[in-house]
Amino acid sequence: MDHDARPSTLAGLMALHDRAFIAAAYHAVLGRAPDPNGEGHYLALLRSGRGKLGLLRDLKGSSEGRSRAQSIAGLDAALSRYRLAALPLVGPLIRALTGWPGNSAIEQQLAALANEIGLLRAGGAPTPMPLPAALARAEAVPPHALASPQQTAAAPDAPDLPPHARQLYRRLTLPRT
Repeated sequence: MDHDARPSTLAGLMALHDRAFIAAAYHAVLGRAPDPNGEGHYLALLRSGRGKLGLLRDLKGSSEGRSRAQSIAGLDAALSRYRLAALPLVGPLIRALTGWPGNSAIEQQLAALANEIGLLRAGGAPTPMPLPAALARAEAVPPHALASPQQTAAAPDAPDLPPHARQLYRRLTLPRT
């Protein structure tokens, strides 16, 4: 998808990766294209594992974001759930009971991997990372943070990826239950 894509749904926005997500998030929340500094800042956060909802919350909570009525359907409700799930003491319990995304270290690792896989599937250049570091990051994700094998079998296929990456992709692209 091109960098100027403007999805009309929250699901469409969340399906984007890397620069395309940043550009669409700016349009959805601020009604404009990202400036070079903002794009670089949010791209670095996204690539380091910051969740998409966290980035959307930052944009919406900025002085410019608060002064605009720009949004897409469902974003405010998703951000409210994200705020609750990210609370320091009760957030882990809320995430365990509801499956809502939060900002734990595991979720940050998964977000970085999901962005990388999405970028690769879209034909983009991967972010520079030595192979041993990438493998260590992928292996550090505990199995309980991924979808079950039954869910994985029902996931969309990714035939252009190697078998190990395909399995990880399928697990990362499914919502946790």
